[in-house]
Amino acid sequence: MKLFNLGASVSDSKPEERKIIAWPLAPWKCLVPDDISPNINALEKLVLSLVDQQIATSERDIELLLCCQLSFDSDLVAHVLSGCRDKNYLDKNNTTEMKLTEKAEAILHNQEELMEDSSFSVAENKVYLFQDMVTNTIVPCFDIRSFDDSLQESFDDVIDISSFLNAPQRFSKVGRHPGAAAMNNAIRQWRRIQQLQADSEPAEPGTINTATLPHEETDNMFADNVATLSGAEQSYNPLRIEETTRITIWSDKSYICKAIAYLAVNRNDPSQIEVFSPFGELYNNWFARIVDRLRVISKQFDEELKLFSEIKREELKDRIAFGNEEQIMLLNEFPAVCNNTRYAGLKKCIIDLYKDVRRITSGEDDTKHFDADLRTAIERLFKDAIYANPIFCEIKDKIFRYPEPQRYGAYCNMMQSATTKYKLGNDTHYVYSSRGICANLMDLLKKGPNDKCHMKECIALIILYANEDNNSCAARYVSDYGSYLIKLYDWYGMGSNATHLDDRYHGKQYSVEQCGKLFDEFSAIFRNVFTYLIEEGHNG
Repeated sequence: MKLFNLGASVSDSKPEERKIIAWPLAPWKCLVPDDISPNINALEKLVLSLVDQQIATSERDIELLLCCQLSFDSDLVAHVLSGCRDKNYLDKNNTTEMKLTEKAEAILHNQEELMEDSSFSVAENKVYLFQDMVTNTIVPCFDIRSFDDSLQESFDDVIDISSFLNAPQRFSKVGRHPGAAAMNNAIRQWRRIQQLQADSEPAEPGTINTATLPHEETDNMFADNVATLSGAEQSYNPLRIEETTRITIWSDKSYICKAIAYLAVNRNDPSQIEVFSPFGELYNNWFARIVDRLRVISKQFDEELKLFSEIKREELKDRIAFGNEEQIMLLNEFPAVCNNTRYAGLKKCIIDLYKDVRRITSGEDDTKHFDADLRTAIERLFKDAIYANPIFCEIKDKIFRYPEPQRYGAYCNMMQSATTKYKLGNDTHYVYSSRGICANLMDLLKKGPNDKCHMKECIALIILYANEDNNSCAARYVSDYGSYLIKLYDWYGMGSNATHLDDRYHGKQYSVEQCGKLFDEFSAIFRNVFTYLIEEGHNG
């Protein structure tokens, strides 16, 4: 399918994240005379001159001259005559023959004086206006100076918007000249866009929410309500604001063309789709409202958008961390944490910890919550590791088959065997051989994934199972990263005022550098645990 490229920009979205849509438009060739009075356009001047020189004394005379002899379109001539009457250029009190008002005579007189001035240029600018065929409104864009087949590009896989419309009925309006109200509305919107452009932030895609259908509105929904549109560096040469009032539609008739626009997945919110206007970034918000209007008109189109969103999320779930609004690098490395609901708790812990670091770095907050959030994130990480490997819990049966008097001794012997085998050191053996850890193992993960679960018991279980199965993911993790286990036990005291814990962390304040370093250490631990234990556990 051949589509016109009118300046659509896809921001930083990648090809695999988006899809081309063919948007139906009707182009109108327009002229903008230079230095002409803003009160009159070229065709109005032609009609008034015919009346002033008494070449035509009635509307019938004008129609015979322009339509029959010069082959002007009759709708175009009727539109110009209507504009002359609305602007009070024709004397309404004279019913026998057509005469000019004093206002019109003054305008023509001014034109004659301008023509006698040697510095006056009668050159005419050319600009193309476009009628949106979904809403039948004029696009408030006055940028397109040329429009021909050189702007066309060929595409195979596109969503053709015409297929969702009652094309014969809706496109039957394409031959009618836009009325004065439609033009004035477009000009008002254009002026607002120009006023907002200088002060706005960099342009962003428009967004639509596929989870809810917009309220149905009438086709004049765009009459006097313009969203804040952000400015972008334009590749076209827009008209000056004062020039828009001089636009004269010169085309007798228009036709349907199809322009390139884009849909793309929204990385921050999976329930939304980003839309990119055929006319460039400046019009993305305007275009989003047009797309929402089509969703109201066509339930089939709404379903097509939902299908697009579902397919893209499934295709990209291993590459894009959907919903990572904070753009946390750690979540971008592991998209599953954002895209799989089983990791919702872990995702929240990472976001909370990241926000702590960001606030501390910017001087907005002290560090009193940082250590508690760090401890919570680590506990959640190891709890998810155990849930990814329910087989680890089989080691509990071996411990608790012993009667109470011998149980703790058996546990210590198993821990001694594991720490010796993997060369974890006496300190690791000592801290993970406590009676409290042995007693708590029986209740570990008994009530579900949100049950309170301390990382000490989780790590102890991983060490014991590594000793049980040399080929397990636990064995590979302990073998490669066993040196971290004593540090993790040490961090257990963070964020707690419990008297039985190490009081080094009670009320401790951390510098910006310390917080950044600890977050980096947590990120390294996360990468190792998630890769070795969680991903491999679920996949295995």
